[in-house]
Amino acid sequence: MIFRSFNVSVVISLLLLSGCAHLMMSDNDIIKNIDQDVRNKNYSDAISAIDSLPSSYQKKNIFIRKKNEINKKLNIYENNVISRVKDFERKSDWKSAGEIYQKALDRVPVGSPVLKAYKRFELMQRQQLEKAQLESYIIYARYLIDAIKLRQDVENKLFITEIDGLSLSEATDEARELSMDIHDIGKRALAKQDYTTAIKAIYMAKRLNPRNAKILASMNRLNKRSDEIDRYVETLKKHAASSYGSDAYKIALKLWQEVLMYVPDDKVVLANIERVNRVLNSLQQIERKQQ
Repeated sequence: MIFRSFNVSVVISLLLLSGCAHLMMSDNDIIKNIDQDVRNKNYSDAISAIDSLPSSYQKKNIFIRKKNEINKKLNIYENNVISRVKDFERKSDWKSAGEIYQKALDRVPVGSPVLKAYKRFELMQRQQLEKAQLESYIIYARYLIDAIKLRQDVENKLFITEIDGLSLSEATDEARELSMDIHDIGKRALAKQDYTTAIKAIYMAKRLNPRNAKILASMNRLNKRSDEIDRYVETLKKHAASSYGSDAYKIALKLWQEVLMYVPDDKVVLANIERVNRVLNSLQQIERKQQ
């Protein structure tokens, strides 16, 4: 009964060191301990326990059958883990997916498809987090661009150097610092051939810091893939037109404005932005009258 209170792999390892495992435990005792690991879904420990036995024991039918049985249950468990994780990934519920993986990692042996899937998941999770970070950077970048433009206009006309907190020099410094953070994301994306992220990041970095040598170098590398840029711009245009057709005017405006960043002289894009703005202004006037 003492042996059964220990983890089977620990018990067998100690006995193997003493060279008398087969004298101290019967086959059935070893199987019972292995079954306890299987019931707890500790498949890695259960398989290790059999693999740690002397080769003469491993060749016994009782252990061959037991290992085959464990592998079948392990296969079912692995498929279940991967299937559940994929469900959460489709919902972008990275937290729940990660929790399932963390629970499974110690239960499966080296070489398990769960471990391979987890490496892919970690990479995907990092990419998603980086894209979310990029979106937050871009929101702040647009604020800084508007703030700098406003402060430049005010300084030129009224000779005022500060309004609502940041001075022109402070806003410019913020923009330069932010441009490098955004550029780093774009550069990594470009290296991975993630052109959607690279285009969005590098173009925004250039808007914030148009003379920076590192950003210009990345822009030159990106421009060599003009086909990817054209494809991305066309996708944005389609989404903008679809949003406008669905009366999602604010989304359409945001998309057309993003398109303008890549094709600043496109007359059709400028006309679409003007048209969306007219619609939004009309809707605002209607709302005011109703109030």
